[in-house]
Amino acid sequence: MEYDLTKQICSYLDSHMMLPLIEFLKETSQYPEDQINNAKADILDQTGCCDFAINVYEALGRDTSNLKQKKEKLENELDKLSKDCEYITQFIEMKKQYREQKEQQHQQHQQQQQAATASGEEQPTTTPAVAPVAPTITLGQVAEKTTPETLDSLYRLAKLSFEVGKYSASRDYLEVFSLLTPYNKEKKLSASWGILESDILSLNWTSAIGDIKPLQDQIDSNGLPVDQLYQRAWLIHRALFVFFLSGQENKSMFVDLLLDDKYLNAVQTTCPYILRYLAVAIITNKKKLQSNLFQRQLNVLVRVIEQEGYVYSDPILSFISSNYVKFNFEEAQTQLSLCEKIIANDYFLRGALEEFIESSRTCIFETYCNIHENIDIDMLCKSLRIPSESSEKWIVEAIRNARFTAKIDSANNQIKMFSQHNNSYRQVMDKTKQLFNRGIEIVVGINESRTQLKKTGDRNKNRQNNNRTNNTTTPAAGATTTTTATATPVTTA
Repeated sequence: MEYDLTKQICSYLDSHMMLPLIEFLKETSQYPEDQINNAKADILDQTGCCDFAINVYEALGRDTSNLKQKKEKLENELDKLSKDCEYITQFIEMKKQYREQKEQQHQQHQQQQQAATASGEEQPTTTPAVAPVAPTITLGQVAEKTTPETLDSLYRLAKLSFEVGKYSASRDYLEVFSLLTPYNKEKKLSASWGILESDILSLNWTSAIGDIKPLQDQIDSNGLPVDQLYQRAWLIHRALFVFFLSGQENKSMFVDLLLDDKYLNAVQTTCPYILRYLAVAIITNKKKLQSNLFQRQLNVLVRVIEQEGYVYSDPILSFISSNYVKFNFEEAQTQLSLCEKIIANDYFLRGALEEFIESSRTCIFETYCNIHENIDIDMLCKSLRIPSESSEKWIVEAIRNARFTAKIDSANNQIKMFSQHNNSYRQVMDKTKQLFNRGIEIVVGINESRTQLKKTGDRNKNRQNNNRTNNTTTPAAGATTTTTATATPVTTA
């Protein structure tokens, strides 16, 4: 397929993370089935998911004897590593049981509250029949009994568990490993990557979102700039899973991540095709953002699209360029029609199709209204594919959301647009209003500082005068006595 990005994205992914994308290609029949099955078999051969690989190999008529031997070898190695880390695995199992008991207790309490609310009775203050049992092994005890050899075995156990598809267990091992090795930055960074990928493959989106920020901090403090550049590119590709598959409301966090200068530089340098996902995230979040914030994000997007247009382009980016740079609305509508097929066949964007099309129509409408005064409603509805029976309601809502000053002329079937821009005097006043207020605050602050300094100076001067007065009083008395003493003989004479 012309605009399929699976190959480019998979070059930044682990073999386990490629499998969902390959399965999606098979569901949408974008490539011949035998080609997809062969690609799946080759990917599975790089993992430890032997049972899955054996089923695919048998369907293709391939020999599975090597896979069976590999499975037996992996199982033996897992058993050996589990025995080496038995004390740590006991601690992890106790923590897991305690967490499950706490969750069960919380659910029971919520059910009791809901039942009491539904019946109109007072909420009962009951205690659970079985209180959660706290772990008898603490992390401190584990750290005391852990040797460097045990830590190495735990790391290998986590890695091997991930390879065989036990993602939740691998995450638990890596979490404890990170706590026990706080000063080994290289292995802690590797463990953080493993935790994020385990959460993604376990569909644990809440934890995966929380894994992003600590990993960003570790990338910024480890390695050379070139290494950091590629690690940011890896993080961006994993963020596609986290922010696009976890719910529509999380795409704003993807925008915040990519508009960071370091990550935007990584996109432009290594993977400009990611601009497709940035464009969709910004457009679909339009209704949730204030107009000035949306405009700032859009300005950055348009600038980068124009800069990288010679490297990568697709109908989604061409739609942005046609609507906001060329102001060619016919071309924008043509590109929007092509976008429907691309988004429907994109693993990460498939859930945003309707929202993107609706928001894109609104973007075309707003841009068109900004440069025209009289707009024919029939022409507008035809261009934007708006049903005639609901056209007036859609137009009124779009005008209200955009805060335009306009009216619908039903007699001529037109939209009358009034000036949306302030005159030069008004623009200068609006821009300098904050400057004037800030100037007053600075003057007030300077005056207060001067008053405070003057008060401090007066107090110091008074203190010095008092000290000088005290110092001169004592010698004066002595001088009088001496004068009197010397004056007496003169009088006698």
